[in-house]
Amino acid sequence: MTVNVVTEDGTIAEVSTPSDASGSSYTLPAATSSALGGVKEGAYVANAGESTATDVAGAVTSINAVATQLNALIASLQASGALAASS
Repeated sequence: MTVNVVTEDGTIAEVSTPSDASGSSYTLPAATSSALGGVKEGAYVANAGESTATDVAGAVTSINAVATQLNALIASLQASGALAASS
């Protein structure tokens, strides 16, 4: 199948869809640090919330909770492919 598209300079061009160009359906490649591609949706990470700390011990507990949420977010992004895993 061909479709009409508007090019960068504003002209209209007829192009083939990926399935027509290759004879099979298109597979979106994984994204890398140097190439565009698709990524999966990451796992949900809950909001860290607000601190109600009134002393140093409470503040330390709040900071540790934020660190836990941050680590969960990093793990989610790495699992989805949106962030490279550590090497």
